[in-house]
Amino acid sequence: MRPLLFTRPLLFTRPPDPGDADDGFASFWAVYPKRHAKKDAMKAWAQLRPSAELRAAIMDALAWQVPGWTDLTYAPLPATYLRGERWTDEPLAVPEKMDARLPAWARDAAKARRG
Repeated sequence: MRPLLFTRPLLFTRPPDPGDADDGFASFWAVYPKRHAKKDAMKAWAQLRPSAELRAAIMDALAWQVPGWTDLTYAPLPATYLRGERWTDEPLAVPEKMDARLPAWARDAAKARRG
């Protein structure tokens, strides 16, 4: 029986630490409300390699998205947010709340008063 020979050398190099350079991850992490799985989030950030414009878009989206996350249990993890490109989500249209128990004529009158 012949010994097993590896034809390619195994390279055990660490990828560059995304936290070393000022690539904006620290500011993203400071703004994001659900700070879990930081290592996975750093990996997603490094894979994304955001430009300055993309970092600004992410921060702008977080400014309007975070107040809507009233229960952080259902907020996405940071890596999920980044990999899913959740900053491209559009705001949900809030439907006009109308009491369904009102008769149709009363709903029409309330709509007419509002304009």
